[in-house]
Amino acid sequence: IIGLLQCFAQMASGNMNGDTLSGGIGNALFTTQLGLVCAIPAWLLQAYLRSLVSDKVAVYARAS
Repeated sequence: IIGLLQCFAQMASGNMNGDTLSGGIGNALFTTQLGLVCAIPAWLLQAYLRSLVSDKVAVYARAS
């Protein structure tokens, strides 16, 4: 986001060139990729743990 904000600020000031634009877009894509690399395994782990807890709750409910 910061890279894109810098690009937009330079566009507004009229000092825009291709290197600045591609650098800002590249920076935004890198941070998006890093966020997905962190979020997807965490999401899968959360789903796995939720299913384990759900199974345990079902076992205890049947035992009662």
